[in-house]
Amino acid sequence: MVPAKPRAPVSSSTHSALGPSAHPGTDAVPDRPLTRLRPMVRAARIAIFEREVRERLSKAAVEVLLGRADVLSEGQRITRTGRQIFEGSTMLTLDLAGTVGLFRESADVGTARRLGAMLARDTWARNRIRQIATKEAERLSHTKVHEVSAEMRVSTKGVKILIDVDVEAKL
Repeated sequence: MVPAKPRAPVSSSTHSALGPSAHPGTDAVPDRPLTRLRPMVRAARIAIFEREVRERLSKAAVEVLLGRADVLSEGQRITRTGRQIFEGSTMLTLDLAGTVGLFRESADVGTARRLGAMLARDTWARNRIRQIATKEAERLSHTKVHEVSAEMRVSTKGVKILIDVDVEAKL
């Protein structure tokens, strides 16, 4: 093993970017020679901050989209095993073509697909859509509904997101 060549001592001083007031009671940090270390593996620059990119739906944007949705509902009261229930469906159509200028993202097929996929998975959005379907069931049945069971399907066609909700509820 060949001994390493001696290096000239290197001195360094430490100071705060916040200035002397960052270290109460001291005016300056004295210079100290760096401790001699073994050579380290050469590394490319190391990031101080790690980044994680996550996409989630904007609640405000979902509210705007649902507020502008075309809603079509149908259903009826029926008697099953001696109990009155409501069976029906609600269809919501979200047309991105009508939102040009409202959102940063372009109103294109790719955005519609991403939005549709996220609406299908997002718990908050699904609950909000279920609320709309429940209100529609109450409107059509002319009474308050209970124990609502809803099955939801989301698809896209061009720049439109199509949401179908099948509803069954006790009256």
